[in-house]
Amino acid sequence: MHTPLCLSRLLRQQPRPNRKPRNNQRSSGQVLVIFGAALVTLLLFAGLAIDAGVLYVSYGQLKRSLDSAAVAAANNFKRGQNTEGMKSAAVEMLRMNNVIVTREKLKVYICDGTILDPAFPGNYSADGERDAFLLTEAPNFYSRCPTPSESPRKMVYLEAEMFTKFYFLTLIGFGGVDLHTDSTAEAAAVDLVIVIDTSESMGTGKQGDLTYSCQAGVCSPNRIDADRNIRGCNKAPWDEPAYNCTPLREAKEAAISLVETYLYDGYDQVGLVTYDTVPHMLDIDGKFLSGDMDEVVERIKNIELHDDPPNLLRRKWMEATNWEFGAVNPVNPEDRDGDGLDYDGGLLCDDMSDGVLDGWDPTIPYTWPSGQVGMPCDDADELDAFDWNDNGLFDPSDDVASAAWLDANGSLSVLSTCTGCGIRVGSNLLKLNGRTNSLWVMILLSDGQVNMSDTGWDLNNNIMAGDTPDGTSNVPGSMPNGYCTGTLNGSFWTTGYPCVDYDTSTRYCVDADPLTCPPASIPIAPTHNNNLYSVEDYARDMTDEAALTVSENIKELRGNDITIFSIGLNVNDRGENLLRYIANVGEDGNRDNPPACPARKSCGNYFYAVNGDDLLPIFEKIATRIYTRITN
Repeated sequence: MHTPLCLSRLLRQQPRPNRKPRNNQRSSGQVLVIFGAALVTLLLFAGLAIDAGVLYVSYGQLKRSLDSAAVAAANNFKRGQNTEGMKSAAVEMLRMNNVIVTREKLKVYICDGTILDPAFPGNYSADGERDAFLLTEAPNFYSRCPTPSESPRKMVYLEAEMFTKFYFLTLIGFGGVDLHTDSTAEAAAVDLVIVIDTSESMGTGKQGDLTYSCQAGVCSPNRIDADRNIRGCNKAPWDEPAYNCTPLREAKEAAISLVETYLYDGYDQVGLVTYDTVPHMLDIDGKFLSGDMDEVVERIKNIELHDDPPNLLRRKWMEATNWEFGAVNPVNPEDRDGDGLDYDGGLLCDDMSDGVLDGWDPTIPYTWPSGQVGMPCDDADELDAFDWNDNGLFDPSDDVASAAWLDANGSLSVLSTCTGCGIRVGSNLLKLNGRTNSLWVMILLSDGQVNMSDTGWDLNNNIMAGDTPDGTSNVPGSMPNGYCTGTLNGSFWTTGYPCVDYDTSTRYCVDADPLTCPPASIPIAPTHNNNLYSVEDYARDMTDEAALTVSENIKELRGNDITIFSIGLNVNDRGENLLRYIANVGEDGNRDNPPACPARKSCGNYFYAVNGDDLLPIFEKIATRIYTRITN
């Protein structure tokens, strides 16, 4: 019997699939929604990225510009302007950087005196305390401001607000945002020492129709007055400029302008040093560094010209012996043989057999070195080097006048440009009295070539015992006449103008350890009687001690970080070369790679002045280069 296949029946009985038509429109809508959402998200992120970049760039530009504006404001602080003047400088600097911030959106604060005093328009209402409102307005700045027990600081706080417009985010309703930033700049507190050459050449010049000449112990219109006063330079009231010799007058006026215009009372400090035959650290109302600018100005007004001794009686020696024999010790004219003592063999002009000290008789011929007849006196018991009454002879009144001169001036030297002395004392003044958090600056003015160093004399004109100075100089007692070129401790002096170094290309070093000498210098045994080490070498060493911080010789001793500006007032080539060296080391602490500048031209920290009228603009240029810094 036939049986049907089970498989085929099952297949015939299997249900058919349920087929429905697709909804194509709904699928397309979903895709569009997803794409739209993704596109908006992408645009949002792109807008955020681009506008965030705009914010970053705008903020950076604002911050940098505000830093520059803070420096400009601090510079105006140095000049004594109030906060409105500081704000004007800040706004101008912002505009120069294409940053538009209105005065209303810019806040300028200082620690004490931000608010103007209504009783005195334009002045600070400073009371010595931190402005109390800063505690809420600028608490971080308030915390940095000094308390009354601390030294004042010239800090300026700026806070600015600038609107920055969005680009892509404006599509979703965000137009822009206000950017805020702040900056604090500080005009560094300055400890400034002004070092002025007051040798008699600083009193030779013309004022009006009168010609001034400071010679023979006199600085007056007619050279000599009845009392041999130096009234022309030192005794006339400050408000009578016609009786003040130039260019010292202009130098003092320039220094006063710098102090009054660029230094801030109570913040900055000023010291004064003068130098001629010896250095002088001037007392300013009981201090050597004073923050009272009124007292500083008055002390500058009273700086006096060093009145050199009168014509040498021994100038006739020069004529009689022909100067090349060097019969005069220019540092101590009472000492002809260089040992620092007046006694050089007793009386050389008169044995006083007739009971009268006749003095030098110009009618008696004298020829070198056959005898001593006819020479001026050289008595160990008399100060007989100078002819004070211009009678051509030595007499007892000359001895009295010389003794009075020594009491007043400390030296009878016929030379008076001890540049190294001025640098040494100026440097020591800062080291002993300067503040550790201030900028140390020295301004050195000279109108001549260095022809003296410190000497081995103490303040009482006694030779210092041994080789240990008592603090008055760096020169040992065995070198009473200092480091003058010439045969010291020997017979008379060498050919040429004494004490001037004619070979400035060679530098000698007397360090006890030759390994500490400056590169390219020639070490010589420190026997203290070697005539190679000169007054110029000494001035360079004093410069290094003041300002050298970089040397190729790792063993060379470093100096202090003192910024030095030098001014050459119509100096000669040798004088200018030294002043350029001083300025080069004083600019960055490095003596290498000095700037190449033509002669008689200002360059770097060196300034050349043709005459006294050039000094005021030079002092102003120096003042603008005293640094200001960003403190945050």
